[in-house]
Amino acid sequence: MYFVLYGFIAYVLLFVIKTTIWQKPISMLGFVRNILPISTFVWWFFTYYFMIMLLAPFINKGCAVVSKKYFRAFILIYFLINSFGLYWGRISDGSNFQTLLFLYLVGRYVSIYNVKLNKYFSVTAYFACIAALCFIEIYFYERGTVEMCKLLYCYNNPLVVFASLSVLLFVVSFKPRSNPIFIHLGKHSFLIYLLTTMPFFSWWAGLYSDSIWICILSILATCFLITIIDIPIVFFVNTCVRKLSATFPLLKD
Repeated sequence: MYFVLYGFIAYVLLFVIKTTIWQKPISMLGFVRNILPISTFVWWFFTYYFMIMLLAPFINKGCAVVSKKYFRAFILIYFLINSFGLYWGRISDGSNFQTLLFLYLVGRYVSIYNVKLNKYFSVTAYFACIAALCFIEIYFYERGTVEMCKLLYCYNNPLVVFASLSVLLFVVSFKPRSNPIFIHLGKHSFLIYLLTTMPFFSWWAGLYSDSIWICILSILATCFLITIIDIPIVFFVNTCVRKLSATFPLLKD
């Protein structure tokens, strides 16, 4: 029920933006797909995330019985296949089940073996990956190679994977609840993904197309703004769910 209501509100927000900025109509089919995102595959991440949650008990059982050595070797081989073979061969852009499963397996490895990394090193590694991506993008952008710029931000790009792992290790380096503001904002980042289903970021960045650095900063600022907007949405949805569950006990599930 939570996801249905959240999807409905997100759809209304997208509807307002599309009709006011781009003046594009949205069909009833689009409405149904957005409030039932898992079964209609309107958002690949949402659907595959749900699939992994269904498979998680079996995956966790397998991760628990293999040795640390074989688990690490499996993750390395998986990474080489997904981030070099499939990526460089342009067979996959990473927006799929296997990339999400890879990140889940890395998370299990970190959790089982309590992998820790100095938070300052994690931050340095993250910004080093981002800086490398930006400089490579500028190189191709100035030469008019737009396709290469798009290829850089595929989810299975090794630099993107390393940046993601740096964020993961940065987060786990903190003690639980030691940074309540950081954790609170992290819970409200999903709306950023929902807005990537339409050309919102490219439109916003295009306003400052004369400077690629301003484009990048504008997108980051937009992500932060969307995170702030999501806070009252989640509060409203949780309040509605609690009241509906109290009134109709059958809706709790």
